Amino acid sequence: DGPPSCAGGRAAPRGQTALQQQTAPPAVLLQSTPDEIADCMRRCEAHEAKQLSNMAVYRAECQRVKMQPDPSVMEALSVRSLNPRSLTTLNLGKRFLTTLAPLFTVLHLNPDLEVLILRENGLDSDSLEVLFGLLVRHRKLRLLDISHNRPLYQRAVQALHRLMCRCTTLATCRMTGTVPKCFWPKLRLQVEHNFHVQNIAREEYVFLKKAFHEMDKSGDGRVQPQELVD
Repeated sequence: DGPPSCAGGRAAPRGQTALQQQTAPPAVLLQSTPDEIADCMRRCEAHEAKQLSNMAVYRAECQRVKMQPDPSVMEALSVRSLNPRSLTTLNLGKRFLTTLAPLFTVLHLNPDLEVLILRENGLDSDSLEVLFGLLVRHRKLRLLDISHNRPLYQRAVQALHRLMCRCTTLATCRMTGTVPKCFWPKLRLQVEHNFHVQNIAREEYVFLKKAFHEMDKSGDGRVQPQELVD
């Protein structure tokens, strides 16, 4: 399951050459996505039992994977609220992150997350694949920005598509430089579907979609003036 042949070049994060970015070993070796998610669930139960804050969970997870907590990530998690799971927006763009391993449990424990920004890091395909599997359970997610990370393998792109299908609130997904362009049409189609579902009633959307296909006699995806006249 290697990188798709259509993966194009792009600028590497500051301090890294494109070659270093493509070949650098992962910061944390992950299990298979199902096993990683199952382990994450078990750890979440333990953190919940201790009623740990988001920052405390992150520190514990950093210790587990033998990484130093990132002060900028700590600051982003320092939302003060009566509800310790009140994160709705998390901006971790341009933080030089190479793995999400210490953040999997934090993200899972905040089901009301609406905006997640991870742009311009050095995140690899394995980390993002696990992330997509975890976000499936987030029913309020509206915007996901994974642009300008390391290129996704096909399996991770499939996981992203599953996320878009199951989380129909996800109507904005920024993926330039991370998702190879040969996969964009299918992903864009699903995001557009989600956008319409969020802005018009489902019954209206189904009706309009059917009406469009009936009018588009040539099947070119556009309705020409002559097709409007029988």
